[in-house]
Amino acid sequence: MFKGRRNVILSLLLMSLLASISSCVDGGGKSGRASIKDFTLGGETATGPCTAFYRPNDQTCLDACPTGTREGTVQEVSDAVDQVNGDDSLGDVLKASILADIDSAARVCLEGSGVLRPSDITVNKDFCACEGNKAIILNNCDAFCAGQNDESPTLHGSVKLGENSLFNSDLGNLDNWCNKEITNSDFKSPACRLEYFDGAGTVTTPITVNAGSNVFTANIASIPKKTPLVVRVVEFQSGSAAQSSAFQIYRIDPVDTSQVPTGPLKIMPASQYTCLTRAGTQEPTGNIFDNAARLHFYFPTNNDPPAQPPGNPFLICHDTNLNPGDDSPLFPRLELVPQHFSVWDISDLRFADQDGDGSSDVNKSIQDKLLNDFNDTREINLFNIFQWPNRPSSDTTPPTVGMFMQPFINGLTGRGFCPTQSDYNGNDNLFKVLKELVGVDTEGIYLAVREPVRLTDDTGTVVTAPDDILIIRENLLEKIWFYSENNQLFIPDEITSGSKTIHFYWPADTDDPLVRKSTQKIYTVRAPENLNADSQSATGIPTVIRPPDKRFGCVPALD
Repeated sequence: MFKGRRNVILSLLLMSLLASISSCVDGGGKSGRASIKDFTLGGETATGPCTAFYRPNDQTCLDACPTGTREGTVQEVSDAVDQVNGDDSLGDVLKASILADIDSAARVCLEGSGVLRPSDITVNKDFCACEGNKAIILNNCDAFCAGQNDESPTLHGSVKLGENSLFNSDLGNLDNWCNKEITNSDFKSPACRLEYFDGAGTVTTPITVNAGSNVFTANIASIPKKTPLVVRVVEFQSGSAAQSSAFQIYRIDPVDTSQVPTGPLKIMPASQYTCLTRAGTQEPTGNIFDNAARLHFYFPTNNDPPAQPPGNPFLICHDTNLNPGDDSPLFPRLELVPQHFSVWDISDLRFADQDGDGSSDVNKSIQDKLLNDFNDTREINLFNIFQWPNRPSSDTTPPTVGMFMQPFINGLTGRGFCPTQSDYNGNDNLFKVLKELVGVDTEGIYLAVREPVRLTDDTGTVVTAPDDILIIRENLLEKIWFYSENNQLFIPDEITSGSKTIHFYWPADTDDPLVRKSTQKIYTVRAPENLNADSQSATGIPTVIRPPDKRFGCVPALD
């Protein structure tokens, strides 16, 4: 099976080093690192450089790696060389012999079968947790849990196996991955559990895997509520430390779904479009338009605005190049931006005022939850109706776009902000409640007024175009905003955004925001109460203590 050779000097050295080299023995390669064991053990050594398989453990040349060993990877062989080089107890002659054979051999056989249980298990995103038939985590689980009848709080999940696990003849599913020993593996008696990390420590619970499947359940009665937890399926018993991808759960109390919706509030995208108010002359042979100004309008995407009535060629809200003539309800709006920003959907029943107190019921529910869960007494009026014109009109009451949330002010810095995950996972009880109700990151929303535009017709008559008020969300505004000082333009920061008058050019150019193009107008950010006198003032935006940067509300973030 192998060619033997014996070098008298080498054998004497090996015998003399027997006691000292035992320190080179480690745990059989369980960590995956190459392991050079007791070099005095084994059969006969080779008489010339090894060119096929070489086993450093007993300095033998072989035709194949024997049972209990594996072919070392490039990195593992490199680690083995480093280990030999660093072991001064081997002596120069023995060290040189081992290194020469490692260098000349085509394959190096290292001890142990290596870490064969792959960490390529991905937990699917549709996991749920139920108690009875009610959802007890945030993950849109109401429909799933309605079909369950769990006597105790139970997590339901499934996994997807990577190729290394899926095509391994000993594995192939989560049940085997958790419980079956792998042929020639060093790791015996495997078993799985769930490990939960809350940012400070780890707790564990047993896991039950359906026989021959990728589906698992776990009793989560012992894990904390209202605490973000990072969870993994971990094989812990054999020592392999193989684990799944991480997923996050947030446990809540079961909610009575018989009368009101549960889970995060419904979100509705809001669209922007343009109408052109034009100056010119109306003639029998055709209209002559000398110049025009843009006016912007907004509407929820499930409620398109009415078409413009016929007979007014000086006010156009559809693309007359694509659809000549009068407007139609079937024509798309001019320069339509379908998701310019988002609001909360007014159709969510929690925004109704069923108790008749003049405020959306959602505000009362937040107030009650703060008191019941945290003994925290606050008067809450966070959510308000957002009304805005959806077309050029003299209507006194603008239609509803959706709901927005009042902005917050940092008590230490005085600066405005809208809550994100870092706030939801903090120590403020209000944001803990909002995590369940809102769940998503939010961003500020602002109003901006266009610079005055004068329109001149062919007779020289000059008229001032109506003010155009643009609605812009925070994450877009911060890409294009600036302030002017000493005839120079500067990009604001958190401080100057509240201490300077903020402008931007529109239409937006996020690549080169400080250079004005011929098609752009200057817009200035204003608080609702500071809009120009002839602007749309009936915004439905309540007067509150306004953050210095003039944001009037918070809405679901788009990016």
